Amino acid sequence: MLRYFDKSGSIVSSTTLSHVVHNISYNIHRMAADSHRDEQSLDDLQQAPYEEPQYIFVIAGPSGCGKSSVAKHVAEQLNYTFIEGDDCHSKENKAKMGNGTPLTDEDRKGWLNTLRKEIVTTLETAGTKGCVVTCSALKRQYRNEIRKARKEASKKAGKVILWYIFLEGSQDLLEERVEERGKRENHYMKAKMVASQFKILEMPDESEPDVATIKVDQPLDQVKKAAVQRACAIQDMPLDDALIAQEMALKARAATETS
Repeated sequence: MLRYFDKSGSIVSSTTLSHVVHNISYNIHRMAADSHRDEQSLDDLQQAPYEEPQYIFVIAGPSGCGKSSVAKHVAEQLNYTFIEGDDCHSKENKAKMGNGTPLTDEDRKGWLNTLRKEIVTTLETAGTKGCVVTCSALKRQYRNEIRKARKEASKKAGKVILWYIFLEGSQDLLEERVEERGKRENHYMKAKMVASQFKILEMPDESEPDVATIKVDQPLDQVKKAAVQRACAIQDMPLDDALIAQEMALKARAATETS
């Protein structure tokens, strides 16, 4: 699946490339005729249905890294469904965070379960090409929980690929951003909570090959552009390679859980 970008980093629409596609199709038929191939067989091959995989892109990272802004942009560029992970938090979780109380693993368990189900339900909806999800996914075990959505969705939706795009920034930078956000809107997540997130943060390593990392110590527009390009590069990856990366992450997960 090739992607083309204009100078601003936005994806060029398929309409812009329609003449190129038409010419390619014409040349295929002409070459087939010149080589005395069976044109009917060629037409049948071209019209054979191809089941494209659905993609789940999880935009992850601590509070203040720009998950929502980046995820909304990626979803818009790919024409995917956007899922705000914060909306899946219970009222109790939001109240705890608003009061400055860090969430426990048990608190996050219900949240991750709800979010995973929301992802699966979204992919099962007719016409859904894929989804872009926000989730802090601070610990490996949290990322593993969301990875289960791929297998669950595959049972009904067919081929599904899940990939993390992890937004990385320093604690000082993210605390400053959350502080500024608090001045603009009444968000339950306060700047002092960022430290508690960094305390439990487990950055992805090479044993999680289904994770791409982007530094956020650059203008937001550049982060958005990089995220779209990463997502498109993942979509352009041969399907077998993508599935192998998924299986490697799952095997590493199993080894971690049994050790």
